[in-house]
Amino acid sequence: VSNQSISSPNEVSPGNALVIEGPINLAISEQGVVTQTTIVNYLEQNSSFSKAAIAGIVGNLMYESGLNTERLENTTPAAVTPINALSSDDLHSADLGWGLAQWTPASKLVNWATAQGKDPNLVSTQLEFIIAGVNSNPALLSQLQACTSASQAADIFRINYERPADTPTSTAGRETYAKQVFAAISQN
Repeated sequence: VSNQSISSPNEVSPGNALVIEGPINLAISEQGVVTQTTIVNYLEQNSSFSKAAIAGIVGNLMYESGLNTERLENTTPAAVTPINALSSDDLHSADLGWGLAQWTPASKLVNWATAQGKDPNLVSTQLEFIIAGVNSNPALLSQLQACTSASQAADIFRINYERPADTPTSTAGRETYAKQVFAAISQN
């Protein structure tokens, strides 16, 4: 494992340790590729999730979207596709994910955000949607809160929230990211 500074989530890969340097700057864009620190801070301030649960969630989001709030499935991690750029067919497609968690169809998030009067492109809206989804599922919330490791939390979130067409590589990648996030936030 190499210990190096990483300037974007796209540079994080299984086998590379994540190092956060310098002060945390919360005055960043809420759209497009956001930082791990922004997401961790938001979840710490706006949820009752443990550090292990937060690491598991963020590890999944890193794997799903590269932490890009406007990522359309099957595009590069840095590609930005605002929700209003999607056709109605794409918005409702069961084959096309969008956003931090690659919601499929994207209309799941969009319908909720619209009902709340919020912009679905924003990281805060997407994280509120995740928090609401976890909190509305008492079994999932209880399992996440009982986690003793980031890997366990990543698996629970993957199985019960993300529900991807899974592969062993997907599981290992999510767990690796979650461990890296947990190591970084445990130092604070």
